[in-house]
Amino acid sequence: MDMRENGKEFEVFFALPEGVDGSKIRVNAACGVLTLTMASEETGAVLLQRFRIPCGVNRDENIKTDVTNNVLRIRIQP
Repeated sequence: MDMRENGKEFEVFFALPEGVDGSKIRVNAACGVLTLTMASEETGAVLLQRFRIPCGVNRDENIKTDVTNNVLRIRIQP
């Protein structure tokens, strides 16, 4: 995981585990914690990751995600 700030938003880059479908990842934020929920296509296991973020997010609409080359990019506008 890598987190950056570009002055307008925070960006988080997260390498997805093997077997996780990037289109089935849920991302939300509450109380300064970013939560990723994803399911493994191979085993059916549900994986959960939580990270503290240095900004407050009022609505999930302020979170944008995309997946490229098995890397999840999360953009957060505080």
